[in-house]
Amino acid sequence: FDYEELCWQPVGAADFLGLLEAYPTVAISGVPVFDAANKHTAYRFVTLVDVAYDQRAKLLVGAAGQPAELFGNVVTVKEAREIAASGQMPNPFQVVDDNLGFSKERTISRLTEMQSEEYLLTTRALSPDHLKQVEDARRRDPQTNKIKGRKAEELYA
Repeated sequence: FDYEELCWQPVGAADFLGLLEAYPTVAISGVPVFDAANKHTAYRFVTLVDVAYDQRAKLLVGAAGQPAELFGNVVTVKEAREIAASGQMPNPFQVVDDNLGFSKERTISRLTEMQSEEYLLTTRALSPDHLKQVEDARRRDPQTNKIKGRKAEELYA
């Protein structure tokens, strides 16, 4: 799935739960670094990660950075005050949001854990269709959103 398909739509935990019940592995590409322009989608991404984690699903994430980098612009009100008091120039991409700021640490932790061998060994089994989905996600070009190395007839067979 493309990030915009999942997180720019008005969806919630119940929608993600239905998706993850149908697919024990979900690949998502194009996850951006979160900032003021995409703050509302960051909330949906956090919800997706929470549901995937709770369901012990595999979440393959193609992102613009490592988990901590994705949330680098997100700060709590307290953190924003500390930055201002230190005399630093404010980050124009900064998101000052207590809810998202508190959720970011949990989400970073979960995304990091979901990469571990221990987590991957305890997730639900993959069907052949899901294995194909994983393979396609690995081969997807993030700039064109097309699958590399496959002929069109293979994609639609």
